[in-house]
Amino acid sequence: MKKITIILLVLIALLFASCASGSKKVVVNDEYTALLYGYSAGGSVNETPANCYIGERFYKATNYEKQDMERKTVSLFGKDHYVLYLHTMHDKDQSYDIDLYMSVLETEHTIICYRSDTGSMVRFKMQPTYLNSYQSPVNCESTDEEYLAYANEILAEYANVSTEGWEAVIQRGVVKWQTEQGYFLATDDKTVSVSETEYEDLVDTVIQITYTKKIGEIKRSDKMQIKMTDAGEIISYRADNYEDAFAPFKDVQPDKKKILRAVAQASSLGVGSDSEILLTPHDGSLWAEVRVEYRSAPSVYDDTVVTSGARYVVEIARLK
Repeated sequence: MKKITIILLVLIALLFASCASGSKKVVVNDEYTALLYGYSAGGSVNETPANCYIGERFYKATNYEKQDMERKTVSLFGKDHYVLYLHTMHDKDQSYDIDLYMSVLETEHTIICYRSDTGSMVRFKMQPTYLNSYQSPVNCESTDEEYLAYANEILAEYANVSTEGWEAVIQRGVVKWQTEQGYFLATDDKTVSVSETEYEDLVDTVIQITYTKKIGEIKRSDKMQIKMTDAGEIISYRADNYEDAFAPFKDVQPDKKKILRAVAQASSLGVGSDSEILLTPHDGSLWAEVRVEYRSAPSVYDDTVVTSGARYVVEIARLK
């Protein structure tokens, strides 16, 4: 009798463990059907509803306000930032909400976003000094590998995210230039005239590192990014991602050729091998987004060709 009781208790424990895990089975679609999601430039949806995506839009976030959210004073990257709480952002496909703080003072601006559950700083943006004198582990003589290692450390320390398994691409942009009209500094928002002395003190370039990840051979729609001066002064980063939502589909192998074939069958615009495909999780499904571009008539105003396009979505797999 005791042996039977023990067996029953083990079975009940296993049953509760299974229920508690909330695990669902991933069902992969054998056939792909492309649905028109919308036009990327002009036009209207004329197809029948059967050929259109009529569900909730992807990346749909809603804002709400929390009570008793106090102003924060944060010391980051050599500056004190005094930021006020604005609102909290909720995205049903993310496993956490994001609290948005901001300050704007004349030409100075700061944006800081925190994960509501852990308090990790997942988004940051500020107005940098762009000075060569900024002290950091990197400088204008540093290699791409050194900039990448520094960026990885920043994201790990402040955003509490790992970049392992993510592909990184490094791009450089001009910060300053000299013309017959004088010396100039380029920022995200505007071009500023500077003196020759100020010009000599400025860094030469901005380093931007973009991290992307794939399922199979297709990129995910989420990406992480960090931007800094070549002296290592952090300008901005965005480190929130859909890692948790993608996790159930990590072993799915989307068929790129089948996706493009489904879109070609649904589209009167045609589709080429260079059409952009991104994977995104939404409402318990894994979707492929396909952006199809096509050319219209040359502009009547100049020699340029006006381009437009459409977006299609294909359900690859779903949780049941």
